[in-house]
Amino acid sequence: MKELVLTRTHYAGSLSPNNIGNSVCIAGWVDVRRDLGGLIFIELRDSSGKIQLVADPKGNKAVHDIFSTLKSEYVIIAQGKVSKRPDGSNNAENKTGAIEIYPDQVQILNTAKLLPFQFSEAEKVDEALRLKHRFIDLRREQMQYCLNLRHKVTHAIRSYLHTQGFIEVETPILTKATPEGARDFLVPSRLNPGTWYALPQSPQLFKQTLMISGVDRYYQIARCFRDEDLRADRQPEFTQVDLEMSFTDEDQVMAITEGMLKEAFTVAGIDVKPPFTRMPYAEAVDKYGNDKPDTRFDLTIKDLTSLALTCNFKVFRLVAENGGKLKGLCLPANLAQNISRKQIDNWQEFAKNCGAKGLAWIVFSEAPIRSSGIAQHFSPEEIKEMMRLASADNGDMLLLVADNQAQVANVLGRMRLHIGEELKLIDESKHNLLWLYDFPAFEYSEQDKKMQAVNHPFTSPKMEDIDLLEKEPLKCKARAYDIIYNGVEIGGGSIRIHNRQLQERAFKAIGIDDETAKEKFGFLLDALESGAPPHGGLALGLDRLVMLLAGRKSIRDVIAFPKTQSGACLMTQAPSSASAEQLAELNIEFKKTKVNNVPVHNSSAIVMLFVGLLITLLLTACGSFKTATDYLIAGREYFKAGDYKAAEKDFREALKREPKSATALNNLGVVLNELEKYDEAIDVLQQAIVVDPKNAIAPRALSTAYLAKQMNKEALLYAEKTMELAPSELSSHQALSDALLANKEYKIAIDEYRYLLEADADDDTLHEKLGEALMGAGEKDAALAQWKKAIEINPQNNAAKQKLEQAKKTN
Repeated sequence: MKELVLTRTHYAGSLSPNNIGNSVCIAGWVDVRRDLGGLIFIELRDSSGKIQLVADPKGNKAVHDIFSTLKSEYVIIAQGKVSKRPDGSNNAENKTGAIEIYPDQVQILNTAKLLPFQFSEAEKVDEALRLKHRFIDLRREQMQYCLNLRHKVTHAIRSYLHTQGFIEVETPILTKATPEGARDFLVPSRLNPGTWYALPQSPQLFKQTLMISGVDRYYQIARCFRDEDLRADRQPEFTQVDLEMSFTDEDQVMAITEGMLKEAFTVAGIDVKPPFTRMPYAEAVDKYGNDKPDTRFDLTIKDLTSLALTCNFKVFRLVAENGGKLKGLCLPANLAQNISRKQIDNWQEFAKNCGAKGLAWIVFSEAPIRSSGIAQHFSPEEIKEMMRLASADNGDMLLLVADNQAQVANVLGRMRLHIGEELKLIDESKHNLLWLYDFPAFEYSEQDKKMQAVNHPFTSPKMEDIDLLEKEPLKCKARAYDIIYNGVEIGGGSIRIHNRQLQERAFKAIGIDDETAKEKFGFLLDALESGAPPHGGLALGLDRLVMLLAGRKSIRDVIAFPKTQSGACLMTQAPSSASAEQLAELNIEFKKTKVNNVPVHNSSAIVMLFVGLLITLLLTACGSFKTATDYLIAGREYFKAGDYKAAEKDFREALKREPKSATALNNLGVVLNELEKYDEAIDVLQQAIVVDPKNAIAPRALSTAYLAKQMNKEALLYAEKTMELAPSELSSHQALSDALLANKEYKIAIDEYRYLLEADADDDTLHEKLGEALMGAGEKDAALAQWKKAIEINPQNNAAKQKLEQAKKTN
């Protein structure tokens, strides 16, 4: 590392033709180096942009000699005069493209080794590789843009709220566990053995307490934590814009939020005009099938239940008579005329995957009417009524679902979005913001067999519904509201309960008795008796908002150092184990559970056989066989015979002839796994993903390799990737289940193994692993039963025998 002898005076992106003739000193990274045999050009990059540096051996040989040694991502500092570029050499794509610098002094501050991926191909590189080297990934222009946009949005929000009389107050990170819908992260207290702090899921109780404390308007850019199971695009730690107001109502909270969002959207170059549209919750579910409607296209759900009640078609009539609904989506003739039968079949399959018993369809015309077979059950008069209820004309197509109300909404809501994307009905240029209100206050949880709050238990019911709390809580509406942006919920809030008696009644409605309420929320209940003002507020998901404004698909792109879906940081390798000394200080005894490493699953052979067969068929059809293909086919034969060394040799030969063949890379990676050359397999399979990011074979094999190396977090990440790419393949579920088991995600692993057993109930290995997951989840009797089943199927299953014996000894 060199001592800095020059001092930076300007940022690269700040220079312009106005600086021509000025001596400047800039510093940054070597982005591109071009050696033209005489002149050497360097594009220097810093956080503000890029500028071109030129070294001429005739003008300054010392500088030219240094330039000749520079490589990508070297860190340098350079001093020289700003010059106008020669005519015809301007770069219009770069804001400094009309100027350049001939340095008279250059210093190399640091060198750089070969990068694990090239910036130009970063979007094609597997995300795991980018997250592991996040310090490099963040140098990319796209990532710098996201971080800068996040800063600008946050600054705009802070500035706006300051002008509206809000003050920023920080609330505790170490607090007390409260039931808010997700698991808490717990932190042991060394000074108070046996007790635990919880990381806050939100500042909810503290911001209400601040209102009671006389803070009229509060806000905070708050860090929140939720120990949730695997879900797409969620983070265990996230940021929300949290605000609360005293002596307020729904209209005031909405008005403040609209002003705040207008400022945030403006810094992203988007103009939105308050007031935003408002829609009751019931209307959203009725017309759009969900509580976050995407209103950028007009396709809405139509209710035909009245027809179902009187028609002769028994299937529809029985559903309606039992309290269900018949609803549909009507596609106009200009779209319907281009819908193929295959497309309809795909939609029917999609509807079934969403939980529908079926998807009926009909295309209206004078005669004959085309349909899925339902037209014959309706009279001409009933067809006319069907068209009236659906607002349909001749040539229009009606898609119909009959079921209970919740299922119909779910299926048609998802169908609507699926069709909107498939037929390109969504106007991507629109920025539609709307408020949803009049949510139900409570819902019944089938899983927990009890009533629960839809928002949270501190939300005030509507004044006219208070008497329903004890009698009919499901009919009680809440003073809650959500803000929706282009079909995505970006925030929500409510007017809070500010009276102890009403708060206790709300607690009882969801099964929280007085003793539990006092234990969990005693300080809040006491505070409500000390002169609590009416108050309400809202929380905006900052990560999600910035993601949408930046046009990105993942919130990980707008968080500097995100976690994977399994909660791991691939860069720092968090979470990690604690030492025995640390655990002793905290009075914690950690009981280790041994998880066996999972060998390569037999599906690898199936994959190889399929790949080889596919290659053979394709090449036979083409009538030509290339040398690389000869080696691939030969390698497949060796692989089937179990001669993995010979297979490896042939796959390497194929790769020599086609270095960028995803098939050759996949085959080589899989066989290296069989030979237990896991480090090399990982390198090869990473290359396969770069060549073909959409193939599921490489991430599946990578998951296996990482499991073998006991790098369980990475294994789970690639297993999740496999599921994204090939969700219907059993081998994808196999990879996921094994990775979940290794990561001690026992409950989710149990579901995956049971799914696999539905396809192959006689697989003793699956029974054995299901038993291990059940034991890890504390279901000992069920685990013993699975191990006994594994031994019954295969008396030679020694792993199941050992686990069964060990469990008996423990007993």
